[in-house]
Amino acid sequence: SLIKITENLISKYLKHWAEDFSDIDFSCFKKKYKSCLVVPLFREIENIRGQIENISRISSDRTLVVYVINQNSDSKAHYNENLETKNIIIKRGHAVKIREDVDLVTNNDFDMLVVDRFTKPFGERDGVGLARKIGADLAVRLMLIGILDSNFFYSSDADVIFPDDYFKEEDQLGSVENKIAIIIKDFIHNTENLGSNFEKDALIDYSKYLKYFRDGLKFAKSCYAYHTIGSCLCISFEHYSKARGFPKKAAGEDFYLVNKLNKIGLVRDSKLQPLTIIGRISSRVPFGTGPSVSEISKRYMSGEPYLVYAPKAFLELKKILKYVDSVIEGHERIRISSKIEIFLKKVGFFDQLKRSVETCKGKPTAKKNFNDWFDGLRQLQLLNFVSQEMILKIPIDVAIEEMKRLTNDVR
Repeated sequence: SLIKITENLISKYLKHWAEDFSDIDFSCFKKKYKSCLVVPLFREIENIRGQIENISRISSDRTLVVYVINQNSDSKAHYNENLETKNIIIKRGHAVKIREDVDLVTNNDFDMLVVDRFTKPFGERDGVGLARKIGADLAVRLMLIGILDSNFFYSSDADVIFPDDYFKEEDQLGSVENKIAIIIKDFIHNTENLGSNFEKDALIDYSKYLKYFRDGLKFAKSCYAYHTIGSCLCISFEHYSKARGFPKKAAGEDFYLVNKLNKIGLVRDSKLQPLTIIGRISSRVPFGTGPSVSEISKRYMSGEPYLVYAPKAFLELKKILKYVDSVIEGHERIRISSKIEIFLKKVGFFDQLKRSVETCKGKPTAKKNFNDWFDGLRQLQLLNFVSQEMILKIPIDVAIEEMKRLTNDVR
C-alpha cells in the first residue's frame, strides 16, 4: 500500500541521512500532537518570550514546538545568551530530560522540545541549515512512531509573529494533499525595531525586492517562481525525506531545499494570512534578510541606490524558457542573443536540452527533465550573468515601475 511505501521511504531516510534521535525516551510523551513547528535559536533572548506568548494565543494543547538552540563557535558570550534562552523556555512549564541534550517542556497550552546544540557547538561551517535539519529530523521520527499525527511540519524563525490561522494549513489541502511537497506562507516585514530611517527604508525596499524577484520569475514563466524563506515553510514529511532533509549549510539552506522539493512534488502558495517578520540588522547568517538590510542601509547612508535585476533581464530568461519550449515542441526556434548563447553553451545548457529531448518519452517528460536541470539556482546564475555582462542592475523603484509596463506590453 501507499502508506507502507511512504513509511519505508521515511524509515530509510531516518536510518541513512537523518540526525540520530533513536535513543530518546519516547515514553515521556503522554499525548499525540496535531501540529509541529521547528525553530532554530541562536542568541534570541529578545524574541523568545514574545514568540512563546504569541504561539500560546494561536495554538492548541496538541501543538509541539521544537526549538534547536545552537552555535558554531566556542564563544562564551554566545553560550551564556543561549543558556539564558534555554532557561526561559524550560521555566515556561514542566521540564523532563528525555536525552542528555533534549528536554520536553509540557504546559496547559502547547508543549516544547528544547534541543541543546550550543553546549557542544557545531562545526565552523555548519549553522542554521543543520539546526533546521536537527529539528525537522526529530519531527520526522515523532511522526513515524505516531506521536505526531500530521503529514506536514512548519519551519520558521524566532523573529516571526504568527497569525491566528498559522497552524491551519492542512485543513486547506483537499485531494492533492499527497502530491504537495511544500506550502509557502506569505509574509510582511515589520520595521518598528529598526533604529534609523535608513534601516527602515532598507527593509521596506528589500521586502519589495523579494516580491519583485518572485514576480519577475513568474513573468518569465519560470516554474521556480516562489519565495524561498526558511521562516515561511510548511513541508511534507514524505517529500522532506525524499529530498534527504535540509542541507547543513550556514545559509541558503531554505533555497536549496525548496529547489529540490519542487522537482519531486508540488509547491503551493498558502491561502492563509501572512506571517510578520520583525526586521533586524543581523550578522547571524552570511546572506539573507539581516545582512541584506545592513548592506542596503549602508548604501542609503552614502547616498547610493539599491540596485536589482532589471525587468529586461527577466525578459531574457523568458525568451530562453520559450526557446526550450520551441525545441521540445518541435516548433520554429526563437533567437537567443549570441552573448547568452556562449554562456549557455559553457554551462552545458544545449547538451542537456538535447539529452532531455532524445532520452525522455513524451514532451511533458522531456520538459520536466530539463526544468529539473535548469533549476532555480541555474536560473539565478543566468540572471547574474545577464546583469553583469548585458543589462545592468537598476534602482528598485525604477525596476518595479518598469516591470509593470513590461508586463502590460508582453501579455
